[in-house]
Amino acid sequence: MRQLLHWRSGALKRYEGWSRGGPSALDAAATLACLGFLWELLPPETRQRPVDTAGVATMHRLLAGFTSRQ
Repeated sequence: MRQLLHWRSGALKRYEGWSRGGPSALDAAATLACLGFLWELLPPETRQRPVDTAGVATMHRLLAGFTSRQ
C-alpha cells in the first residue's frame, strides 16, 4: 500500500508539473482533434462495443456521499 501511495503521489506531482506548462484551455477545433486522436488509439473491436456508463454512474453515486471539508 505504501508503494502504491508513493507511486500515485509521484504521478500527481508529474501531472501538476506538466499541466502548468500546457495551455489552460483548448479551443473547440483542438479539443476535437485531441478526441479524434484518442479515438484512433482504441483498438477497432473496442470502438464497436456499446458504451457502458455504469462505472461513471457508480463513481458519481460514491462521490455524492462525500461532504466538503472547508
